[in-house]
This record gives sequence, structure tokens and C-alpha cells, in this order.
Amino acid sequence: MEQVFTIPKGRTLLYSSLDSDYADPERKLWRLTWGEQPGRLYAGGFSSQTIAEVDALTGQILEFRMEEYAGMGEEDASSPPAGAVKLSQATVRQKAIELVNALAPNASRDYKLAEQKEANSNNQNKKSYGYHFTRFVQGIPVSNGGISLSFDLYGNLKYYSFGRTPGLDQITGPSTAKMAKEEALKAYRDLYVMKLQYMNTGGHFVDNNYIEQKTWLAYGAESKNPDRPFQVIDAVSGQWVTTYDNIRYGDGNPSVTIPADVKGHPAEQDLMTLIQHRVIVPDESGNAKPNQEITVGEWLGMMAQAVTPYYKDYGGYYGMGERKPVSGVPVDSPYYNAVAYAAQYKWIERDAVLKVDSKLTREELAVMLTTIVKYNKLAGFLAEDESLNQFSDKSLIGSKGEVALTVKLGLLQGQNGKFNPQGTVTKADAATVIMQLVKLQGKTDQTVAQ
Repeated sequence: MEQVFTIPKGRTLLYSSLDSDYADPERKLWRLTWGEQPGRLYAGGFSSQTIAEVDALTGQILEFRMEEYAGMGEEDASSPPAGAVKLSQATVRQKAIELVNALAPNASRDYKLAEQKEANSNNQNKKSYGYHFTRFVQGIPVSNGGISLSFDLYGNLKYYSFGRTPGLDQITGPSTAKMAKEEALKAYRDLYVMKLQYMNTGGHFVDNNYIEQKTWLAYGAESKNPDRPFQVIDAVSGQWVTTYDNIRYGDGNPSVTIPADVKGHPAEQDLMTLIQHRVIVPDESGNAKPNQEITVGEWLGMMAQAVTPYYKDYGGYYGMGERKPVSGVPVDSPYYNAVAYAAQYKWIERDAVLKVDSKLTREELAVMLTTIVKYNKLAGFLAEDESLNQFSDKSLIGSKGEVALTVKLGLLQGQNGKFNPQGTVTKADAATVIMQLVKLQGKTDQTVAQ
């Protein structure tokens, strides 16, 4: 990286971590962060940093940001020296072409510069030149597979992003769409309606440049079926396919076979919903093992997967800088990513010691659920609540307020007149609780999930 790109003067390599690529978990990459010692702060409180991502096997540069927190109030670290000359659009454009040819495999064959107007959206304040190179396979453009770059007016590279679309190298035969474009258009017209609505754009950074926020009255295409919002048509099979999590749909319902040990189970519907969304994944024999007791780590993994299907792809990198133990859980633990996610969203205390391999008890679940719905303080007023009188083992409950709260919200129920606080939680129990959380959305003061 230091041979190819310019690292601002005074910054040294502070962090490096070997993680999985968010777009392709099978690929390992290095995440690198350069900063100052001691770190200089922007007005917004963020330290000056330069970041990069590099394929750990091939050395392919995937990402580079000279200023990770650009626009936060600090003077640009890449400001040109006195006497520097601004370059023309044509000169910077040529620099972009040369850089892509040097860094991207088979660039002349697979990439084409998407011509942009000089006053593009990323150059509103005349502070940068932005370019995008579209990726092609057999003459067909690849969505999200291109290369984006931005330079300042003096030709310094500020941002580089190599589009990551796994599997392109495995395409060897001819790319032929069996479904006609007219058929696809008709299918879209049947599925979508135009909706007039106010929409916001901007209010964020693109290629390290701030885009002003605007509100528009606009027509937007919206799916008639809310269960099928982000889908495209497979040009070969003609089937609708989701554009996230690789979950395929046929006629709108997930094409998942009901495991034999789930069929007829009291929690069958809840279990199947989580199986369809890959929160629960059957084993190689096709069994989901609904009555299997789960650990604390497995519970956090189920919750994280339910809320953010891609949480594992971030490798536990949730604003923590260098990967380090969280709640006493080491970075090589299979539960590390779930624990890091839970700590980031304050489901658990980052500094507490969590026994992720121990069986999850009903009382522990009540405490975690109270934190997830963010009613910790309210639970403090329910330690003597009358709802606890229904349990003959009330005296055995340590976290009475949390148990009362989760019972009132319908997240947990008694068992034959007892709460059974030290009883273990099965996979089916967890599935039912998660689906109860789904039903609570919009009915409490707190958002449970998106």
C-alpha cells in the first residue's frame, strides 16, 4: 500500500487485522489503519486516519481512503505544498486510467470508463474529480462490480474502491438470457406500483466528499408484496431472486423443505420462519434439532443473525479499531462476532465477563431481553410486581424485575405454575422468543430491529 498510494505525513500503521471479506467470507483480507501518535482529533472527535483493505492471498488492493473521516472539520492532511498547480480534468482522467490499468487484473478487457459530466454530484464544491469504471463479463455489465476513484484538484488520490462480486471468474460458458427482456418488463410491471412520496437524498459522504441533503417529491417503484422487496429476475430460470443473503424464492415463498424434526413441533411456524431466513440452519442430515439446549453464545448468534444477516462478514469490526477480546471472549472464539455485535448495540456490557459456552437459562434470557428492548430502568420498578405471584418458585428468581417485564411483554411464559429461572432454553424456545420480538415492533417505545 505504501508503495502504491500516498500515506499522509506523520501517520504510521496503528492497526492491522486479518478478517473475512464482507462480500466473500471465503476470502481473507488485511484491514489496515494508519494514524498519528498521539492521535490528532477532528472537530467531531474522530482521529485522523487512513484505511485500506488488501486481499491477503493475492495482494489485490480492494479499498483505500486517505481520510477516513473527511469533512469532519480538520484541515485536509493531503493539502498541496505551496506552489502546487491544479490539474485539468483531462490530466486527472488520464491518471485514473493509468492507475486502474496498473491495479486491476485484465483492466483493458474487463473495465470501461463511465464518462461523467465535469460538474457531477461528487464535485459539487469543485474539490475533487470522481471516476467510475464499469466491470464487464462477456460484454455484459456487472452490477456493483466496478472500480471507483476520486482525486483532489492536484491529482492526489483520495479514494479507491475495487468492486467485489464473487464468482465472476467461474463464468466460462456463454452468457445467454433465456427470458426475453419484454417478459421481464411485464413481470416487473405486474409486481411493482409507482408511489408518489417525499424522499431524501444526500446527507452523507461519497468518495470522501459530503453530499448536501435535499428533499424531493418523487415517484418510486414499490413492490406490491412487502415480503419481496429487493428482488431481481433470474434471466435464465425466470424466477425472482433476492439480492441479499443469497436466499432464493420461487413464487414468493422460500423454497425450503420442512425438516422432519420440525414438522408437527409446537413451535413449527416460528422455527420455519427462522429457517427460511437462515437464522437457524439445519445440519447435513437436514435436522434442525429444535429441542437442543442452546448456549449463551448461540443465543447471541441467533439474535445477531435475525437483526443483521451480514453481521459475520464484518469480522467483529464494529467501530473497535483493532480486534481485541470483548466481554472476556477471545477473538478466535466462534462466538466472537456475535458478542462484538451484541456489545456494539449494548445488549451486553463490553467489560463484563460472558460465559458464552454455558447453557442459557431462562432467567439469563429474561435479563438479556430486557436489555435488548431497552427497558432496564423500568424493570427496576417491577421487582415486586403482582405478575410474579403466579409463579410458585418466585423466591428462586433473582432478577425479578426483568422476569416480570418479559412476562408482561409476552416474551416469556410460565411452565406449569412455575417460572423455572434456572431451566435451560431450547432452540425452539429461542425461535418463539425472536418471533415475539418481531410482533412487538411498533408497539413499544423502542425499535426492536429493522
